[in-house]
Amino acid sequence: MVKDLRKKDMRYFVVGWKTDPFRGSVVAFAKSDSAAPEIDVEKALTLGCSSVSVRLAEGADAEKEQRDYVRKLSGPSIYDSKTGRFFDPPLKDGVLTYNIIGWAPTGEVLPLTGRQINQNTFSQGISVTPAYDVERALRSGSTSVFVGVNYEPSEDEISEREEDKRRDEEDEKRFQELGRRTFHRGDLLRSYCGYDKKEVEMKNLRQSKSKSDPPTIEGTCPSCGRPVYMIGTLE
Repeated sequence: MVKDLRKKDMRYFVVGWKTDPFRGSVVAFAKSDSAAPEIDVEKALTLGCSSVSVRLAEGADAEKEQRDYVRKLSGPSIYDSKTGRFFDPPLKDGVLTYNIIGWAPTGEVLPLTGRQINQNTFSQGISVTPAYDVERALRSGSTSVFVGVNYEPSEDEISEREEDKRRDEEDEKRFQELGRRTFHRGDLLRSYCGYDKKEVEMKNLRQSKSKSDPPTIEGTCPSCGRPVYMIGTLE
């Protein structure tokens, strides 16, 4: 049995999308204060949603981040130029199954952008019990979970996945190169503070104890005192 890593009294945003023939992907289910997200996921899927998002409603910017996320996923979908309508592609192997992925923040940010680094904490490629698997994902420590119907990929999707894979390999190579950089404690290092939304001089430099790869230097923001990071090794 998986140990429940969730905090008590957690609340979640649950949003489900379905394909409208004329508008593309539209929100068909939304709950902003869900105490039982696995049940609300089941409700969204019952309404015919082809994808559902579960996100932890925590932090000062949680509502804004959720609105931006909903706006990003709503709109264009798969379009048939012959009929002039949006549509869902055929089900994979003709059977209704779901792909469920969970993420959680690592507590670190990308030095170049200030974006939170997330790690995959749960993955179920073929699920026939989505509500149960969403609960498993949340118990495993996931703070966001995506549920999507498994479709047969189109040629464009296959090409896009190959391009994504190529970009990921390039990003990984770039990060490894950054990780080989070395700095000294007297060096002036600057990094991006995600709280102050600006580049700042790093104070109190130390090598992070995190086992992340590539290695990371940790410091503090002189303005807010929160941790800031830079990829590299401190000698």
